[in-house]
Amino acid sequence: MTWQGIAVLLASARVPFLLLTLVLVLLGVASAFTVTHEMAWGKLAVILLTAVSAHVSVNALNEYFDFRIGLDAVTEKTPFSGGSGALPGNPQQAKSVLLLGIASLLVTLAGGLYLVAVTGPELLLPGLAGLLIVAFYTPWMTRSPLLSLVMPGAGFGLIMVIGTAYVLAGQVTLTMMLASLVPFFLVNNLLLLNQFPDIRADREHGRRNLPILYGTTVSGVVYMLFNLSAAAAVLAGILLGAMPVNAVLAVVLLLAASPIALMAAKRAVDMKRVIPLMTMNLVVTLVVPALLSLSLLTL
Repeated sequence: MTWQGIAVLLASARVPFLLLTLVLVLLGVASAFTVTHEMAWGKLAVILLTAVSAHVSVNALNEYFDFRIGLDAVTEKTPFSGGSGALPGNPQQAKSVLLLGIASLLVTLAGGLYLVAVTGPELLLPGLAGLLIVAFYTPWMTRSPLLSLVMPGAGFGLIMVIGTAYVLAGQVTLTMMLASLVPFFLVNNLLLLNQFPDIRADREHGRRNLPILYGTTVSGVVYMLFNLSAAAAVLAGILLGAMPVNAVLAVVLLLAASPIALMAAKRAVDMKRVIPLMTMNLVVTLVVPALLSLSLLTL
């Protein structure tokens, strides 16, 4: 493969955004640490491989399917939405990107089966759900307003965080469940706001998400409610003794970030003014779970 082909694969994998997976695995590790106070490094290595390969797969498949239907050619590119732009400029690499998505999905499957073997069959159902989200999010789930809204958070939040914690600790605790709700709401919001610049193009290509059906103002209200729900999960953890008091820092950041999408809705006619808000949205999605992880490691 040429250097140009490698560059297309790296762009399609959206390598910088894989940081989200590392942060959420850290949250799962921190949640498990409240129970076990020791680290199974071999299991953690497989968890990381499985989680990163799942993220690479969903990114690559998204790039491929959006290119095939012509969506990438008409979207307004931003640093956070509209695809990487790698395939429209290098259409001959489409098959390679598809193979990357499939190969990464197979690595995810292999890693998941290993974790089931060393942990227990109870991981089968959530693991299967995760594989289905990766494989069918772009071609199918994006055509349902409910699925496109909640499946990103279900995969990255509930399945990834609780799955990591369960493999390492052998049990599911209130701390793990409440911690997983934070990225559930935040990752849903991350994708929700990133849909704002693509409303026209997505509508023309069969997408049916919240901003398309109900507009940016309603989507902004949902965003705010999701942020407040994430804050409520942390507050519940503090009040119930499942999280340390210093986790309140995450709550403060969540409350401060709650109006982001409503502000974006008011600026929707000029997407260049929305990009700084999308940047803030990404920062919140990364920093809040990281802060929560550090607080749990002190519990």
